[in-house]
Amino acid sequence: MKTGVNLFGLAGLMRDDFEGTLQTLKDSGFTALEPCILFDEGFQMSKEAVVSGMKKRGLDGAYWLASEAKEKIDAVRRVGLEVTGAHIFLLQFIPGGFDAILPQMLETAEENDLRYYVYCPMIGQIDEMKEKLPSVQRAAAALNEANVDLLFHNHESELEDEGGDCVFDFLMREVPQMKLEPDVGWVLAAGVDPVALMKKYNEKIRIIHFKDLDVGKVKADRDHCFRAVGEGDLPLQRILEYVRRLPLYETGYIIDQDASEGDMIEDLRIGIRSLNYEK
Repeated sequence: MKTGVNLFGLAGLMRDDFEGTLQTLKDSGFTALEPCILFDEGFQMSKEAVVSGMKKRGLDGAYWLASEAKEKIDAVRRVGLEVTGAHIFLLQFIPGGFDAILPQMLETAEENDLRYYVYCPMIGQIDEMKEKLPSVQRAAAALNEANVDLLFHNHESELEDEGGDCVFDFLMREVPQMKLEPDVGWVLAAGVDPVALMKKYNEKIRIIHFKDLDVGKVKADRDHCFRAVGEGDLPLQRILEYVRRLPLYETGYIIDQDASEGDMIEDLRIGIRSLNYEK
């Protein structure tokens, strides 16, 4: 299975040595990069204010503005890494949500031959999700018409139980065109068995986001809960045994290493070895 890496955890490396980091990823066995794109047309703040704010948080390098996406994607592809889709960055801070940025999303997808976008609501209450639902439905329909998939990426919040229901299940019911990119690390952190969730939504899953954690630290020390894939509490072998049955994209594995307690590149190398090792 081809394996990609999400851009977010690589913020510092990409900021300091963009081309060198890309080459290192390719040499380490990765075949694709999954960027985070900020569709800046919907932001009320100026681009300068957004860039400044991200820099202060150490996140410059974690995302690309839509206006620079083509230049960045072309550079990634010249190194020999694929870019077939992207996360929608900071959508929760854009007034109007999808309705404000959909034209720019469609233009960016067409210009760069993108196959999918990833939506991360980061919402734990169904009532709050209901308020945003119409724009999500309109976006999923418009993207589907353009042959672009909209994938849902969870955090643990979307799996919080509300009397037998949760935002995750609600979205799957109410937006039937939406597919899935489950983050199995956050699924585990929510107290849900990742394999059980994959069985439930088998036909919807197109990519697996692999994140490994020390689950005991997620609430107590979240900034330091992340582990290299294969070195935390994730039931990796059970997951790998099941994913063979899923209708994944050609690049169906993405390592989403949010942070590292040691060396980020070494953690990614451990992760890709773990995903390619079968007992």
